[in-house]
Amino acid sequence: MANNFSQDKQVSSVYLTKNFDRFKSNSFNREVKESRIKTLMESMQRQGYLKGKAIVVNEKWEIIDGHTRFYAARELGIPFYFEMWKGISADEIANYNQYQDDWGKLQYTLFWSKKGNENYKALKEFLETHPKCKVTQALVFLMGEPNAHPKTEAFQNGEFKVKSVKKAEEYYEKIERLALLFPKAYGSKFISAIIACETRSKDFNFEEFYTKLKKFPDLLTPSVTTKSYLEKIDNLYNYHRKGKKVNLANIIKD
Repeated sequence: MANNFSQDKQVSSVYLTKNFDRFKSNSFNREVKESRIKTLMESMQRQGYLKGKAIVVNEKWEIIDGHTRFYAARELGIPFYFEMWKGISADEIANYNQYQDDWGKLQYTLFWSKKGNENYKALKEFLETHPKCKVTQALVFLMGEPNAHPKTEAFQNGEFKVKSVKKAEEYYEKIERLALLFPKAYGSKFISAIIACETRSKDFNFEEFYTKLKKFPDLLTPSVTTKSYLEKIDNLYNYHRKGKKVNLANIIKD
């Protein structure tokens, strides 16, 4: 089918259409739940199809993201928004589908990397090389700052900057070691806490901390904030420590 948008209304780079027949399902996406479709239909009946929820298709008109929204709009027979991302292969859909919660960020990562933006290419490669990372964790690693995350508009505009791929790899290797002792180590808040210790405390020694965790794993428990992780790391690091205690609990404000 030719890519003819003549009958559709263009809204910036997003299109509005009721031509449901041209769109195709893609087998690489997750199964669509009927209950979710019904919930969305109820919402759309009240407020219509929201512009900010455009579905994403490739040049073959295969739906990459937004199956549930598409089916809900089709059932109601109302116009829906879509945008086309060319050059996305079936393999890429399969690889990235595991990150559904981060799909918006992944769209822009893929878009800017295809445009040749080296920072986004580095992010894309980091995600592919380290499949245990989601975008949020990868951004913390690559920006090298605790709780680091670019502003949404800046990220979408291609303004994301990598601080150091080399340091990101070093941080990841340390987290990977810690994860063998503490499975929650891959969480972004814990990663942020370790990076804070590495970058903001001249007295912190990773190998000393690793040894302590190996001896006293029960002293480190899951937390929901970077600050609370730092308090627990502080407690563990200074537990039975000879010499001056190291203050890690207050090196950042959460």
